[in-house]
This record gives sequence, C-alpha cells and structure tokens, in this order.
Amino acid sequence: MFFFATKHDYSMDYVPEVLKKGVKVIDLSADFRLSNGKLWQETYDSKHRADNLLPQAIYGLPEYSAEKIKAANLVAVPGCYPTASILGLLPVIPYLQKNSKIILDAKSGISGAGKSSVENGLEDDIKENFKSYNVDFHRHQPEIKDFLKTEFNLDHEVIFIPHLLPLFRGEYVTLYCEVTQNDLNLNDLYESYYEKHQLVRIKEKGEIAEIKNVINTFYCDISVTYAFQSNTIVVNSAIDNLLKGAASQAIQCLDIMSN
Repeated sequence: MFFFATKHDYSMDYVPEVLKKGVKVIDLSADFRLSNGKLWQETYDSKHRADNLLPQAIYGLPEYSAEKIKAANLVAVPGCYPTASILGLLPVIPYLQKNSKIILDAKSGISGAGKSSVENGLEDDIKENFKSYNVDFHRHQPEIKDFLKTEFNLDHEVIFIPHLLPLFRGEYVTLYCEVTQNDLNLNDLYESYYEKHQLVRIKEKGEIAEIKNVINTFYCDISVTYAFQSNTIVVNSAIDNLLKGAASQAIQCLDIMSN
C-alpha cells in the first residue's frame, strides 16, 4: 500500500507508475477526487496529467463507499469540508425537495487552511476574530457537487461558504436543506443510516453536535432537527479536520482494503 499525503497537483505524476507495479494507492490530496479532467481543470487551474485514472478512483468515504473501497486499487480520500458536509446530508438525500438549494455554512480551525497559511501569520490574524473566506469560490464546493451528481444524479445548487474559527483544529458544518415532508423522524432516520458505522455518532434529540467532543478523535458527531414549522432541515456536523477529515479517514480506508 502506498500513501500520498502531498500537495495537490503532485501525486498524479507518480500514481500511474505505482499502480503499474501492482501497488494500491491511498491519496489524501485532491488529485483523484473529481470525476473528470475537465472539472479538475476548471477547479484547480491546471491540466490533469492522469485523467484516464479518474473514472477508476474510488471516493474514500467509508460510511458510503466501503464495498467499492474494499475492491479498489486507487482511493481518493475526501477533503475535510466534504466529509463533514456529505455525512450530514446522506440520510436525507432520498427526501430532498427537487430543485431546492443545499446550503453549507462551514467553519474550520486554522489548520484547515494549510501549514503555509498558519506559518505566515494566520494564527495572529484570526486571534479573537472570526471571518469567512473564499466566498466567491472554494474548491470543495465542486467536490461536493460532483459527488452528488456522480453518485445520486443530483443537480441541486450547492452554496458553500467557509469560515475560519479562532481554533487550531476542528470543523463544524451547519447544513440547511429542504425536504418533501415535515414529519420525518429525523433521529431515527439518521441512527438507522449510521447504525453500522461506529465513527458517526448521532446526538439525542435536543442535543447539538459540538467541536469540543470530537477534537483528537476519529468521530463525526451529527445533530439534526427541523427549522421551526417548515420543511427545512438543519444538520450540525462536527469533526476533527486533521483526523476524520484526513489522516484517520485514510487509515479507515486502509483497514477496509486490507480485510
């Protein structure tokens, strides 16, 4: 097994040769997360140099793709924002209102911005502060939309706005989506969906997912409720962006591929 924990636009030059040698690959970068080269070029401003491998790369979200991961030679581990967002959305996808918007109000500790940003003064800039960034475009938005289109043939508009928290690690996504009915037993629905997935914990009705309960763990905590007297669902999803959003999720994929 070969892990790539490298910057984007790097592993694509080496993965083809590794695969030719019969070695399986788990890639934590974005190089194989998208479904086609055209979308990659639009998102990352460069030509994909191994786009023939994109159709065979498996999106490494264990709670959704376990069977595909088990048989895969190439696994692309999702980004931290897509992980928290998609896990929060999966159970209600069959109930989404047609042509409705999916709104992702996402917040991350500064480690999510990358090592160079932290070292170049981001920690001082965000101290006692809170702000959004990349409001007009963020690369994880196409990743989430591409997953929904590829796996569920969904064309819903995805509005994704990231923010920086004055924390080093941790991530929190508040997701708003409209469903076809306002009488779903949401906790039962989510608990049933994730019944066999021990790393996703559904909070009791009336409780809210919190970052402090997932820091330095492999868990994703989710709370869900209806907005007052409406068909809009509010989902709160919390992870440690350096673990469930990255390294520990890659190890989950390794465990699945090895068994």
